[in-house]
Amino acid sequence: MDRAERARLSKRIMTEYETLKIFAAECGFSYDAMICWLKIDGKKRQPPIDAVQKIEEKLGVTVRICGYESNNSRTEKLPTISVDEQFALIAGLFSAEGDKKSRKRICITNTNPIAIEAVRAFFLKLNPDGNKVREYVYFPSGKLETSAAKNTRHYVNKKSSKTCSIIALYDCFMKMAFEEAMVERDGTTDERLAGAFLQGVLCGDGCMAFSPERNYYEISIALEEAEARKTRNALKTLGIEFKEKPNGKIKIITIHKKRNFEKILACGGFSLQIGKNEKLKNAIANYTYSR
Repeated sequence: MDRAERARLSKRIMTEYETLKIFAAECGFSYDAMICWLKIDGKKRQPPIDAVQKIEEKLGVTVRICGYESNNSRTEKLPTISVDEQFALIAGLFSAEGDKKSRKRICITNTNPIAIEAVRAFFLKLNPDGNKVREYVYFPSGKLETSAAKNTRHYVNKKSSKTCSIIALYDCFMKMAFEEAMVERDGTTDERLAGAFLQGVLCGDGCMAFSPERNYYEISIALEEAEARKTRNALKTLGIEFKEKPNGKIKIITIHKKRNFEKILACGGFSLQIGKNEKLKNAIANYTYSR
């Protein structure tokens, strides 16, 4: 946040909460941390992304992050990420299986090689040299393989039955730009972006279930509240009906009915998972039960 944004937020906080100390307590922040985040002069720090999101939620505003202040107080302009369909798909994957806590990297885990290739292509678009992209591949016991891919490390995970990849772009400025672009995408009603985002979420955490006895089909997605909210917004934009129920801190979103499946397929469905997309097509062709 720059000087003007700090001043704007401080004024808003003082108007609504009277003191910074009361606001810090309301948000669950350390008072000393709030002072460092919002100071106009002297030593100051950038708040972490989760703190920015909390401030936005409490004040009902969008925090403008236009630069990142490093330890030597030099301000660097954030890179720009185009909010297009490629980004929206990766944003969906990140919402389902991304590392939300790290401020230093954009990191996604997946077992689908097609999904990992899509993430790799996106990261190389942001970092053409590929010098900030790292990939860690975990193979089931006895299936260790090697590849010539740049900056790739290979391991064995004896507890897993599938090969799992973790791919990351190590760039704190790009992570902040990515988070900013996520907020921009979530605020649009563009059906193309909503459809691409839903494809990513389904690839990361979508489940296609079928009961032969009842001829019953269901798509389910399990997400934490913040990610569930983004997915609900995308479904509403696309006119797809859904149900939701809590399971501890997780929200379970379920989708039924042939007309909703047709809308999901029309926007790409499980595009990165060929097998699940075939199940979706089969469900539409043979659907006779409506829950």
